[in-house]
Amino acid sequence: MLSDRLTIGRSRALQEQALGVYFYESAVCVVWLDGHAGRQHLLASACTPCLDAICQGQILDKTKLAYAIKNACDAINAPQMQAIACVADEAVMTTTIELPAALSDADIEAQILVDAERYIGRPLQEVYFDFQVLSSEDAATVISLTVAHRAFVDDCVEVLAMAGLEARAIDVAALCRQSIAAKLGETQTAALIEVDAWQIRCHIAEQSFTWSQTQPLDAMLSSMMIDRDTDAPSSVAPSPTVADALDFSAFINRRGDDTPMQPIIQDEHQHGSYQISFDDAVPSFDESITDQAAAPIKEVDQLPVAPSDAIDRMARQVGMLLDLYQQQYTKQIDQVFVMGLDSLRWSGLDRSVTALSGIACQFAHPKLLLPSASTAETSTSSAPLLMMPTMLALRATSGVNLLPWREEQRSRSAMHFRRMLQAAIALPILVVLMIFGLLSHQIRHQNAINAQITTRINGVDDQLQQLHRLKTELSNTEDQLNAIDDLASDRSMIHRWQLLPLLVPNGVYLDGAKQTGAELLWTGKAVDAQAVSAFANALELSGAYSDVLVVSLQQAGRVMSFSISATELPLQPHDMQLLMAENGALTSAADDAVSQNSAISIATDESEQRSADESE
Repeated sequence: MLSDRLTIGRSRALQEQALGVYFYESAVCVVWLDGHAGRQHLLASACTPCLDAICQGQILDKTKLAYAIKNACDAINAPQMQAIACVADEAVMTTTIELPAALSDADIEAQILVDAERYIGRPLQEVYFDFQVLSSEDAATVISLTVAHRAFVDDCVEVLAMAGLEARAIDVAALCRQSIAAKLGETQTAALIEVDAWQIRCHIAEQSFTWSQTQPLDAMLSSMMIDRDTDAPSSVAPSPTVADALDFSAFINRRGDDTPMQPIIQDEHQHGSYQISFDDAVPSFDESITDQAAAPIKEVDQLPVAPSDAIDRMARQVGMLLDLYQQQYTKQIDQVFVMGLDSLRWSGLDRSVTALSGIACQFAHPKLLLPSASTAETSTSSAPLLMMPTMLALRATSGVNLLPWREEQRSRSAMHFRRMLQAAIALPILVVLMIFGLLSHQIRHQNAINAQITTRINGVDDQLQQLHRLKTELSNTEDQLNAIDDLASDRSMIHRWQLLPLLVPNGVYLDGAKQTGAELLWTGKAVDAQAVSAFANALELSGAYSDVLVVSLQQAGRVMSFSISATELPLQPHDMQLLMAENGALTSAADDAVSQNSAISIATDESEQRSADESE
């Protein structure tokens, strides 16, 4: 559960690759690690000499330091990635604080900000801070609070940016040494000795116990460490007050109490205008200053080998620190590891320490921190210098990060919330607009269909009106045809009635006519049978009748009664005129014949009458 609480509230994404960068007084070291399947692999490493760029943890020449970092990255062909660096102990103070139990990461930060005067002791605008949960119990939550001056962190970030790197985290050098000592002391009591240009540090770790002590370095040894005949320039000479106030063994064991922490560094440092911002673009390195910056630098391999008296002096100082620990705790040290020195230049120091203290001593190597992982080909002489950047890369996600990553986290959370809120507002609006657009499209489509239907209906209406007109015309035509037919039938009947007198010969008298359908029956009287026969022949030859038949013929006194039937034939208008002319001639002939027959009959009757009279 403790390991889970150590990472509560951290939003740093675990990246598989990490680039550790550490600034020594005379060199810059870079280590490139790659994580795979939970194991770290050392891909490449490089050390580039860099003098007069940093002193006592304070950056003096950002351009020269950035150039050295860029050269080291170019030497290992490292791509542009996020780098992890650290600030010196002189700019940092660490304290332990007890807070109420069951506090979240945000609650802890809020508690620190509320009691900033008590826990930090400086204005928040001048510092960066980070904390780690050491233990969380029912009674209290114990955290480790780390405070650093803002200018030191800003300078470090700016130098990385000038070298073309983005700062992923800014750790603390003292905590990295502690982590190295704890790693080496997992299975034994190990002493870690680090030597820089001004002091020598001893860290002894045994399981969960850690002891630290610092001693100033001998003046002659300090001059050799920076490879020059004089000490640091007077303008940047370390202040004894600052060194005393920032004694590592003093503030690493300090507990949080009611006494506010006093300022731990002077205001003589550089107050640059550069401020950390995660939105800053990474500036490119100005190549125009490379020649000037590179001129005074000596290669590491060209540095002279330390004389034997210097090695003996260094071994005695290391032995004094080891004896001090053994006198205080009466514990035996199993192994001594030396880092921060070039093993080739200080060759024999390990043997001198072993001979002086009776404790096995060796130069540290990065493979001690990566025992189960493969390591790239590393120069044995520069291996002790690579311990710090290696640990920085290992602590990329678990160590202290003095960058304002929590503010960035809150900013990203607020931005994410705003985006989600905007999305929550925009999504319904978008849905409504989509529905409105869909409905509008459907309405337009339906209107188009309706317009097309209306057009078709109008066309059909026109066709119906035209059909109605045609029906009206047809009806009128039919009426006219019917009228014509009626007229034709009337004309036929009239023609028949007009024709009938022409067909009746002299001596024939019609007293009745009856029509049943097309059948006609005439009744009348005639002077004799020849007149009846002439009438029947005239009907037959008229072309207006057929099937002419004398139904009855009876003598009634001096005249004869007769009945003649016939069937009407349909007549055409042009036929009627012909029939009228022809029947006129026939009638005249029939009349003549009838007249002749009548005359003959009369003459006969008269002769018969006279004969009868004479006989009487």
